[in-house]
Amino acid sequence: NKFKAIKNNIGNVFSFLRSRWQNHKRVNYFVAGSKITMMKEILLKKNSPFYQHFKILEIRPFENEEAFKMLKTISSAIKKKIPEGIIRKIIKVIGGNPFYLQIIGEELCRKEKIDEDSLKVTIQEVLFNESGRLYLYFEDLFSMVPQFDQCRRPRWLISLLLLFLLNNSRLHWELIIV
Repeated sequence: NKFKAIKNNIGNVFSFLRSRWQNHKRVNYFVAGSKITMMKEILLKKNSPFYQHFKILEIRPFENEEAFKMLKTISSAIKKKIPEGIIRKIIKVIGGNPFYLQIIGEELCRKEKIDEDSLKVTIQEVLFNESGRLYLYFEDLFSMVPQFDQCRRPRWLISLLLLFLLNNSRLHWELIIV
């Protein structure tokens, strides 16, 4: 995701990188990013130095079992157990997007107590506070749309758009209402 900043501030760093990796032997490169349109621009446009040099693999949302394992791993790494009922609730609400699961899991594990109330608070903080990690992530995505960036964005509008974008509005209203 830092490619855009590099591209805008440094110049054609991609041509430089390509000139270097073309001379490497027995080396594999992985390019990853969450901004799909930017990644496609870098990897699929004919005038890009990386045109047709990488295989595109999209990470799809996890199935429930994989999402469950991911949240167990996150809580284990942080040494704070998320109860299985709460894990199932997170998956029901958030879906299988690994990025969303990671953020919700990490933020929930920062709470003193992990229960349904702390899950509700965590989701509210992450999605609807102007300093929330997913709020900031989506605000950054929205800022790429010139018309959106130029208008006065009331906080409720971003929150409503977040609801819509987050797994086809899977969030239940009773979970997010304070």
